[in-house]
Amino acid sequence: MPKKRKKKRNNRSKYVKMVAEGTAINITGLIGQKIGFGLATKAPTPVS
Repeated sequence: MPKKRKKKRNNRSKYVKMVAEGTAINITGLIGQKIGFGLATKAPTPVS
C-alpha cells in the first residue's frame, strides 16, 4: 500500500507540473491577446 501511495504522489506531481505549465501558457496567451486587443483598439486592456 505505501508503494501505491508513492506512485500516486509521483503521478500527481507530474500532473500538477503539466497543469502548471499549461496554466502558464494560458496566462501568457491571455496577456498577449489582451495586449494585442489593446493595441488594436488603442484603449486600455479590459480586466476580466
